[in-house]
Amino acid sequence: MRGWLAGRKPLVWLSTPSMSELPNAFVGAPLVYDCARDLAEIAYVPLDMRVRERMLVERADLVFAASETLYDMYSRYGEHVRLAPSGVEFASFARARALEPHALLRHVSRPIAGYLGTIDERIDFEVVRALAERMGTVVLAGPIARIDPAVLPRRANIHFTGQVEYADLPSLLSGFDVAIVPFGRASASAGVSPGQIAEYLAAGMPVVTTPLKEVRAEFGDLVTFADTPETFAAACEAVADRPEPARAEAGAERARALDWDALAANIWSDVVALTEEV
Repeated sequence: MRGWLAGRKPLVWLSTPSMSELPNAFVGAPLVYDCARDLAEIAYVPLDMRVRERMLVERADLVFAASETLYDMYSRYGEHVRLAPSGVEFASFARARALEPHALLRHVSRPIAGYLGTIDERIDFEVVRALAERMGTVVLAGPIARIDPAVLPRRANIHFTGQVEYADLPSLLSGFDVAIVPFGRASASAGVSPGQIAEYLAAGMPVVTTPLKEVRAEFGDLVTFADTPETFAAACEAVADRPEPARAEAGAERARALDWDALAANIWSDVVALTEEV
């Protein structure tokens, strides 16, 4: 590592505008801004944060936008803005096809609709309730954040696992009959490209999601969309009953193309260029 760093400039990498003053302490250091979400669409973000983000985008030497919507929003500021979508550790999630279901799923009713990720303000709990009416079990695996736990639907066949070890995610997926992204259509989901879609597809899972713009653009031919709690539940029931092997294989191939190693190589080349001493 020391050999690689020799003769190179340090850089500042920010993932939030709340730290926009930090680069002032590192005069001459290149600045990278990693933009994952449209802050204007998140209710709890301070009103001035969008202004600070715009200033950060203008000031940065490189901006990585995690979705097409964010890229379209900021690419007008210059060629230093790059599209850098979420990737997947393909080999890890592809193992789900050969694994026994996780112990958490061994004594629950089938079919199972499952979600991997943070349980936060994006989740439409009316969809979750509707799923519980028609599916054997609904599993939401991940930490609860930015919401009052009192709003969570409580029913015997709805299971909140809490934080799950990353290494256990493939075995959880192996026990699902359908993988879901039950995000609301409100502003909290606008411009979101859920990283777990590629994980689901790598595992060969059928996927049902609400009609998010980014998902439709990238995976529209590989997933099923439903825009109301009732149609979402019906779609999950249908795909769980009638698997489509050819679609699953096509989804796995798409996920393979989003392997983190390939995506990281592109990001790395841009970052390395910034650190070269002139």
